[in-house]
Amino acid sequence: MGSKIENLINLKEPVLLDGGMGTTLQRILPDYKGCPEYLNLEKPEAIAETHRAYLEAGSQIIQTNTFGGNRVKLAGYNLQDQVERINYQGVKLAREEAKGKALVSASLGPTGRFMEPFGDLSFQEAYQLFKEQALTFSRAGADMITIETMSDLGEVRAAVIAVKENTHLPLICQMTFTERGRTIAGTDPATFIHVVEALGVDALGANCSGGPEELLPVLEEMSRITNLPLSVQPNAGLPQLIGGKTVFNLSSEEFARYGEKFLSLGVSLLGGCCGTDPDFIKALKVAVTGKKPLERNNPEYPVLTSRKRSIYIGRGFEPAFVGDKINPTGRPLISKDLKSGRMDNICREAKKQREAGTPILDVNVGMAGIDQAEAMYKAIQGIQRVVDCSVAVDSTTPQVIEAGLQAFTGKPLVNSVNGEDKNLEALLPLVKKYGAGLLGLVIDEKGIPATARERLKIAEKIVERALEYGIKRKDIFIDCLVLTASVHQEMVLESLETIRLVKEELKVNTLLGATNISHGMPCREILNASYIAMGYGAGMDLPILDPFDIRIREVIDVFRVFNGADSYARDYIKKYGGKEVPYFYQGEEEKKLAGEGPEESMLTRLKNGVFNGEKEEISTLVEEALKEKVPPGEIMDQALILGMEKVGEEYERGELFLPQLLLAAETVKAALKILKPYLPADSHGKKGRVVICTVEGDIHDIGKNIVAMVMENYGFEVFDLGKDIPSSQIVEAVRKHKADIVALSALMTTTMTEMPRVIKDLDREGLSPFIMVGGAVVTADYAREIGAHGFSRDAQGALKEAEKLMKERKISKEK
Repeated sequence: MGSKIENLINLKEPVLLDGGMGTTLQRILPDYKGCPEYLNLEKPEAIAETHRAYLEAGSQIIQTNTFGGNRVKLAGYNLQDQVERINYQGVKLAREEAKGKALVSASLGPTGRFMEPFGDLSFQEAYQLFKEQALTFSRAGADMITIETMSDLGEVRAAVIAVKENTHLPLICQMTFTERGRTIAGTDPATFIHVVEALGVDALGANCSGGPEELLPVLEEMSRITNLPLSVQPNAGLPQLIGGKTVFNLSSEEFARYGEKFLSLGVSLLGGCCGTDPDFIKALKVAVTGKKPLERNNPEYPVLTSRKRSIYIGRGFEPAFVGDKINPTGRPLISKDLKSGRMDNICREAKKQREAGTPILDVNVGMAGIDQAEAMYKAIQGIQRVVDCSVAVDSTTPQVIEAGLQAFTGKPLVNSVNGEDKNLEALLPLVKKYGAGLLGLVIDEKGIPATARERLKIAEKIVERALEYGIKRKDIFIDCLVLTASVHQEMVLESLETIRLVKEELKVNTLLGATNISHGMPCREILNASYIAMGYGAGMDLPILDPFDIRIREVIDVFRVFNGADSYARDYIKKYGGKEVPYFYQGEEEKKLAGEGPEESMLTRLKNGVFNGEKEEISTLVEEALKEKVPPGEIMDQALILGMEKVGEEYERGELFLPQLLLAAETVKAALKILKPYLPADSHGKKGRVVICTVEGDIHDIGKNIVAMVMENYGFEVFDLGKDIPSSQIVEAVRKHKADIVALSALMTTTMTEMPRVIKDLDREGLSPFIMVGGAVVTADYAREIGAHGFSRDAQGALKEAEKLMKERKISKEK
C-alpha cells in the first residue's frame, strides 16, 4: 500500500524520529514554568538548541514545538490570540535547523477536552481548532504533520479530517494506550486502525503510553492488521523522584534494546516521548543501524466500527446484521422524539436492540416538519451515549448524512447512494471524507430493474465511481433490493441472483433488506426467516432485519454453526438443547427477546439512568420519584450511589471506560441539583472535606475535574481550586476549609515536583491533612517517595483511596 511519506523518505530502512521536546527543554531551562509552546517566541534559541541536539543524535524527522499549540490549550496561558505566530514560528525554527538534511513534522496534540456525547467539545469546534493549526503548518513549510498522544477517537477523527481537507501534507497519526491495551476512552488498536485507515492517514502508531515494554503488545496487534507504515515513540519507562528531580527508570541503552523488537513487527518510524533525550536517539540509532523492518502483507476485511470495537463482516466472522427499528414510519414514539428533540425513546430502542445482539443500528429520521440534520446529529449522539454499536446513517440528503457522520465516533455505513449521477456526486465525497462504508442501491432514474443482469449494471456503475473517489472495494456494500413477494413474485429470485453476480463479478459486499419480502403477507416471520436463509446461501454478507424476530435469530444461530463462527456448535447446543420444535411464540423466551417484562421500580429506573448516563432524563426521574413519595435518602443511597458503584465496578473490570464514568458522574450531579434540598443539611459532605487542584505550572485539569465530580457525588465535600495553583493558595484553602484530604494532580514531569513542595509547606504550617496524588506521570512509588498518603491512577481509584483514608482516621479517633 502506498504512503505519501514514502515519497519523502525510504521506509524500508529504519527511520529515526526525535525524542521528548519537554524533557530536553527542562534541562536547558530548568526553572521555566510557562507555556512550552510560547518558547518558540520567547526563547527561540532554546528550541533551536533542542532540534540541533536531536539532529546530531541521528534524527531524520524532527517534530516541532507545537504539541499544545491549539487555541484551547493556549487559552490556559491567555495566549489564544497567538495561535498562528506560535505555530508558524515552531515550524520555522525546525526548518532552519533541519536545513534540508532532515524532515520537519509539525506536532498536533489533543485539546484536553472530551468530545460529545461524553464531553462538551463538538465535532465542528474540534475541526476548526485543528484546521487553524494545520493551515499554519502548511503555510510555514512543514514536510508532514504528526497527530500524537490522542486518547479520544472522536478527536482523532476531527483532527485527521481537518488535516486532510485543508492540506496536502503526509500525515502520521498516533494514539496513547493504557496498560490494558486500550485508550482511556476504550478504543482498542484494531478499531483505531480501521477508522484512521479509512480516513486516509499515511502512517499510524502509538506514543507516550508508558515505556516500550508496555507498547510492544499494542504494536504487535497493529502489525497483524495494517500494512501502513507503523510508528512508535514510547516514554523512557516510568517517572521516579531521585534527588528532588524527576527521572525515568529506563536508561538509553535499555530503551534502545527494544528497537530491534519493534523492527521485527514492521515498525519503521522509531523515536521517543517523555523522558527520552538525544542520548536515547543516539543509542537507538546504534541498535537499529543495518537492520530492516519486517515487510507485512496482511489481508483486508470489510469492517465497520463503534468507538470501542470492530465489526468484521463476511464469511468466517460472526454474522453481522443491521437492526431496522429506529425510524419514524409507523412508530409514534420515535416520531415524538424527533419532534421534541429529546431522544429518550430512540435511546431505549437502541438499548433493546443491542441487548438482542444487534451490532449495527440503522438510524432514519425522515419525517416532515423537523430539521432532519439536527435530529440525525442528536439521535446518533444519544445512541452512542447508551450503546456500543456501529450505525447506518439512513438518508439520501447530503446535509442529513453529513450531520450523522460528524456525530458518530467510529466507522459507520452510509445508507445510501444509488445509480443516479447527481446522487453519486453529492454523496460519494462525504463517504470518502468521513471514512465510512458505502451502501449502494441497484436503482437509478428508471427505477428498480426487473432482472439481475440489469441490476448488476447499476451496481457496476456505483462501484466504479466509488473506486474513482478512492473508496476501497472492501468498504462497498451493494443492496440488491427486495420487493414484496405478494406483488412482485417474479423478482424474488432475481434479488438472490443479483447477490451471486455482484459477489462473483464485482468482488464487493452484498446486503439485503430481507424483511421487505413479506409485506402484506400473513405469518411474516416464516417468509422473512426463509428468505434470509436463502440470502446466506446466495452469498449475502449483511442483512437488514428485525432483531426481535425469533425465527430470524434461529436462522442466524444455524448459520453460525454452518460458517464455523460457532465452534463445535457449542452455542447452538447450549441454547437449543432439550427443547422441542415448535417452542417459539410462547412463554418468556419471546418476551425476553422483545425487551418486554415486568415494569421496573422507580429506584431501579433511577439506578439504570445513572448507569446508562441518562443525563438529560435523570432530573425528570428524580422529580417523579419525589412525587411518588420515595424517600430522598433512598433515592441517594439505593439508586444514585448504587448506580455509580455499578459503573465503578465495570470500569475497574475494563468493561466501561473513562467517558462512561464521566457521564455517569455528570448524571448524578444533575440528579443532585434536584435532590439536595430534600436531603439533611449534613448528608452531602459527611464523608469528609477535600481540597483538590492541579499544581502550579500545570494547566491540565480534565482528570482532576473527573475526580472532583466523582468524589462529590459519593458524599465528600469538595473544594476545587482549579488548575495552576501555587502552594501558598493550597495551604490557605486547607486552613480555611479545615480539609481532611488534599488531592494534587500533575500531568507533566516538569510540574510533578511541585507536589513535594506543597507537602513541605503544609507540614511547616502545622497542617496535617491526608495527601493524595495522581496524574498521568505520577506513580505509586513516586507518591511514597514524596510522603503522600495515597495514590490513584483514576477517579474510581481516588474515591476508594479517600474512603480508605477517612476510615483509618475514624478508627484512629475511636481508639
